[in-house]
Amino acid sequence: MKAAAGTSAPPFKTPFFYGWVILAVSMAGCFMAAATNQIFMGVMLKPISDDLGWSRTATSGAFTIGTIAAGIATALVGPLVDRYGQRIVMPVGAALSGVLLYALAGIDSVVSFYGFYIAARVISQATMAGVGPTTAMANWFLRRRGRAMGLVNMSLPLGGAAFAFVAPLLLGVIGGWRSVFVASAALTLLAAIPGALLLRRRPEDVGLLPDGGPAEASSVARRSSAGQAGEAAASYTLREALRTPALWLIIFSQLIAAIAISTFGFHQSSFYTDQGLEVVVATLSVSVYGLAGALSSTAWGFLSERINERWLAMSAFLVASAMMAFLVVGPLNEPLAIVVSLIMGFTGRGQGALFSILLARYYGRNSYGAISGFITPFQMAGLGIGPVLGSAIYDLVGSYKGAFSLYLGFFWVAVLLVYLARAPQRR
Repeated sequence: MKAAAGTSAPPFKTPFFYGWVILAVSMAGCFMAAATNQIFMGVMLKPISDDLGWSRTATSGAFTIGTIAAGIATALVGPLVDRYGQRIVMPVGAALSGVLLYALAGIDSVVSFYGFYIAARVISQATMAGVGPTTAMANWFLRRRGRAMGLVNMSLPLGGAAFAFVAPLLLGVIGGWRSVFVASAALTLLAAIPGALLLRRRPEDVGLLPDGGPAEASSVARRSSAGQAGEAAASYTLREALRTPALWLIIFSQLIAAIAISTFGFHQSSFYTDQGLEVVVATLSVSVYGLAGALSSTAWGFLSERINERWLAMSAFLVASAMMAFLVVGPLNEPLAIVVSLIMGFTGRGQGALFSILLARYYGRNSYGAISGFITPFQMAGLGIGPVLGSAIYDLVGSYKGAFSLYLGFFWVAVLLVYLARAPQRR
């Protein structure tokens, strides 16, 4: 295929739409970014603390700070992704993340651990996961955007589950937690950097249209171009988006939903054992929750191509609220605990892809990175606030049911906010 004027050809010819290559590389970057996320570092918490004689509170403090700082950094990276694309941002982030993971293998003080881990968390989450991949999907796909967003949103939690599963095996095989960090650094460099050379910012840069097809005057191209032109006309800058009520309604719905779901995710094992369930059941429930959250992103993505994503998000929050109500008043046994974790993972944890799709539909793709990046700190703040608030309520009333009763109301408020978040209309 001959590239259009002012464009370059793809790095190599494919018998399918080149956007699927962009999707695969983006998924690989998200997957490797899980080397710094909370699920994997939760597995590393005990080996590091025991080996260096640190309290677990001292060690885990880095995770909270790193999570919040990563959210703030994403707001700064978003405009860079809009301007330069993943091709520049992702390999730089992967290289720095690999170096910092290797540096973690040599730490001997709390100060060095905090410095290297927080920097690694900020860089990997801001450049390899989140706003970069979702911006790429908003740029490269239109009709198939739902499935692309779902797949890329699946990659980070799936990577966290894989790292958490493999890490205990590696701890006994390759010589302790320091070697695990060395292996993680090598994998990050090998998996993320070469693939990033294949990335392109937008399909127009290689003479294509979103979803495929040449940027030429065929009937298919005209239909794709019409959809693209309609979205371009509706595209908002970040400043314009901030003036729309819909954006703030989405932000606050995401904030309070993140507080509720992160509390359940963090405390579910303790809650189940407090209810008299076996530790092995509680551990299995956590695994089911994480896996359901990862896989459901793809399911929500496909559904959004047929059903309005706003109604899907409202339905997910309503089902999550029903599970919270059951935990407060219902009888709990081992099979029910696993079912509740499965449903909470699917609805509460997995619906993030729907809001990525909703943002692209409401505000277009020209400033998607900046707008998505602006929202991320609120989401990350909710993820950081939830576990602490849940612990405080437990210490106050002596039960997690008080927190779950409160968060039942949070989900209802989130439903109302999403309902009110109608598509903005330009004057």
